Amino acid sequence: NNSSTLEFVDLQTMNVMTALVLENGLDIEDYQWLTNNVIYLHLRDRKSTKRYLLTVFPPKNESGKSIRTEAKLVSDGYIVDRLRNDPAYVLYSRIIRTDDEVSQKLYRIRMDRLKSGKFLDDELIESAPSNLRRYGYDNHKNRLIGSFYNEENEAIELKYKSLINGKWKDLLSYKNFELSIRPIGFINDEELAVLTEKDSDKVGLYSFNIRRQELSELLYEHERYDLTDANLSESGEVVFVEFVQGGLPVREWLNSYSHDIAKNFKFPLTNGIARAVDSHLPSGTILVFEHGPNNPGKYFIYSSDKDKLTKIVSMYPALDNIKYPTHDVFKVTAPDGANIEAYLTRPTGLDHNTLLVMPHGGPVGVRDYNLFNANIQYLANRGFSILRVNFRGSKGFGKAFKNQGRGQFGQQIEADISLVVDNVLQNNEFDNVCSIGSSYGAYSSFMLAIKHPEIYKCIVASYGVYDLPLLFNVSNYKSGDEYGEKIAKVVGKNSSEKRDLSPIYLAEKINVPILLIAGKLDTVTGFEQSNRMRYVLETLNKDMEYLHYERAGHGHKYWLDERHENSYVADFLLDALGINKPDPAALSKANKDILSDEYFMLADVQSAPKIVNPNPIKKISFFNQSSELGNSTATFNLAVNYQLGIDVKKDIEQSIRLYQQSAEQGFYRAYTRLAQLYLGITESYKNDELALSNLKLVMDNKPSYTDENLLALFYCTAGNQHKSLKKCKEKFKNLIDRKSNQGDDLIFYRHFSLALIYGNFTEQERIDFTEFAINMLDIDDPVFEIDIVEEGMGIYEQRERYGLFGRYESVNARSIAHLVEKADGQKAFIGLKYKLDVPGIGSVDENSFAIVLFEEFDETGERVKSIVKTKIDSSRQLLVDRLQVNTHKAGHRYKYTVYDITGEVKHVREYE
Repeated sequence: NNSSTLEFVDLQTMNVMTALVLENGLDIEDYQWLTNNVIYLHLRDRKSTKRYLLTVFPPKNESGKSIRTEAKLVSDGYIVDRLRNDPAYVLYSRIIRTDDEVSQKLYRIRMDRLKSGKFLDDELIESAPSNLRRYGYDNHKNRLIGSFYNEENEAIELKYKSLINGKWKDLLSYKNFELSIRPIGFINDEELAVLTEKDSDKVGLYSFNIRRQELSELLYEHERYDLTDANLSESGEVVFVEFVQGGLPVREWLNSYSHDIAKNFKFPLTNGIARAVDSHLPSGTILVFEHGPNNPGKYFIYSSDKDKLTKIVSMYPALDNIKYPTHDVFKVTAPDGANIEAYLTRPTGLDHNTLLVMPHGGPVGVRDYNLFNANIQYLANRGFSILRVNFRGSKGFGKAFKNQGRGQFGQQIEADISLVVDNVLQNNEFDNVCSIGSSYGAYSSFMLAIKHPEIYKCIVASYGVYDLPLLFNVSNYKSGDEYGEKIAKVVGKNSSEKRDLSPIYLAEKINVPILLIAGKLDTVTGFEQSNRMRYVLETLNKDMEYLHYERAGHGHKYWLDERHENSYVADFLLDALGINKPDPAALSKANKDILSDEYFMLADVQSAPKIVNPNPIKKISFFNQSSELGNSTATFNLAVNYQLGIDVKKDIEQSIRLYQQSAEQGFYRAYTRLAQLYLGITESYKNDELALSNLKLVMDNKPSYTDENLLALFYCTAGNQHKSLKKCKEKFKNLIDRKSNQGDDLIFYRHFSLALIYGNFTEQERIDFTEFAINMLDIDDPVFEIDIVEEGMGIYEQRERYGLFGRYESVNARSIAHLVEKADGQKAFIGLKYKLDVPGIGSVDENSFAIVLFEEFDETGERVKSIVKTKIDSSRQLLVDRLQVNTHKAGHRYKYTVYDITGEVKHVREYE
């Protein structure tokens, strides 16, 4: 419901109680318990993160549904540690920002003073050195840890000191960022436990001698996998190490006490792996998080004294009953003996018998896991099998394995992938195989299809690299020897061979459908990579669909855009491979609703130029598919497109059929559109009987303010059988009295103006209605002449010299077509500036009523658009009315007419 909620669970009663409900774009970014009733809360809006101390007051009774809280904004900074041995205090680094610099001051401050923002000198521990980036704290040894950056040596330096009156001492320093070194904790005063692969192939756990600044002893190394984590006890003994095996994290317990606990303590869970993420030792209560390949995450409470496990919440409760795919983990041995690990995901239920080969990004120092992956799950749910390969270059399998992927774009990496693909195809029969990937995976998807055209039937490539030489001279900032050496460590040295390994120079060899996706704001691979690939594929007339997202970078920031891409990819695969789409008659209502909503979203976003490059053909296709699945709003939108001739040939008969279908599907606003059509004002389809019958249907279904205005207009403009001047006046009088906002103003004056222009009045009725209008609107000067100040064609230009809002500029153009051409993407318009010249001496307190009717006519002379604008203004006021014309169809002409309140024409101008 567009809100974030902070809730508490009473572990005795399991009651859920709401503490905060945050709306208007606020999100809970993070939180941390400081005491039993104080939480350090991070709240983020679209611009920044703010931090609060949230005091929690216990509920009045056990059955309470909410908890009272009190929030205090905390000064800019961060909590270094909550000092468990000194609970009245916290370590807080206060960040001070000036125009010239950002500095930090570290305080050991009482909680109540932190709430009030009173930072006292006697609580100040130190003003941080200028090159300190962030504080940390070691609870076991009661020491500060500091992360420093040495600009001269371009090195990261870790230092430590005692909390009070200590001097910073060197802990370790490193600058070779290709080798990782990660501190785990102090073994004793002289040694630090670190994870590193500095002196071995695998990342292992070592002791590091602080005084000698060197590794001293190997504590643990796995024979096949890099370690990813480790933990020490307070005495400095290794409790456990962790590594990834089969795509899942595995924890090996090393000290005897923890090993015995882990051996006896088995969570009765089967859908993944479980982790104890927090505990309350006095009560023996443990918070457990479980996740896995088919489990996005669930939280449980384990009570050790009762040996009872209780589920608290699912991360995604809507997915609890989903039928999930199967995941096979296997290895293939390369000719040189290297083991290549891979994951094959097979759908259950709907199965198109199609394999999607999905290389991961990077490619060096990145890997695939076998944990829950929303994109994989989506594709499997839509009937596709997905193969992921941890080829050479992937992390987790040792330094040598990772380095064997360096400089192997289009070579050893693709050989590893192809080795696994061959193995899968030998053991499985698939009707189709496609390559699909993002970043490096996009590059690889092209290269796999180029190298093996007999296997791959389509390509999906997102945010990729396609021109390897371009990597070495992207811009003035990204070029030169130093930058080239950095790129060469991954891609290999720049040479003419790189052209032979670039999809952009091999595009002639591609003869399968392609979906190319890019982010306009991509600063990782760069938008130009995709732009060049698109240009080459278009020039070669290849079978390509192209999407670029205006607000995406190297992937999506907004969930709507990500959802659009996933749905678009699934639809592309079906079309590209000639796979029949689900028969609506064979789908359950729930599945029809899901698919119809997806296709509607695809169509809706496809016509939003601020999100994605518009594709009118795809938009209409998606609306059609959504409509066929029963989406009444999609059917309505199709009707609008056919009525106005937007992206389809104008067809009023088809529009009427679709409006009727939409209404039958439950979208009663379609009756409003039918009534408007049959009023005969915007289209030549006047039919009083049908207009009235549709209006009555609307009035029986919670009519809007617009509907009631339409009914009033009907009684003014209908033929003699249904016309009623009395009802027309009564309803408009009632409606003007009910206007409550600016939107109501626009609706009322539009319909009332149309009654003045198109009213079916006798001469006497016209006089009567004019008098009614003058009195109702309190018009002082009903009669006027037009004093034209300026009129014609123009362009709204947004230039830096005009400031934020731009400026309207008149232009000389031969025709509307010439105007649109001159606008070159800027907003083009026709219109006029004018004053109302009333008889006698006008006063600023007197007002007149003017109507400007803009009309567009097609090549046959039929009106296809009409827009009414009204003015109730002083005769001394300069008035401006414009119509935007961003596109122009051959043979169309435009016209605007100015009327007074009597319906008399005061000025006319036409444009072709």
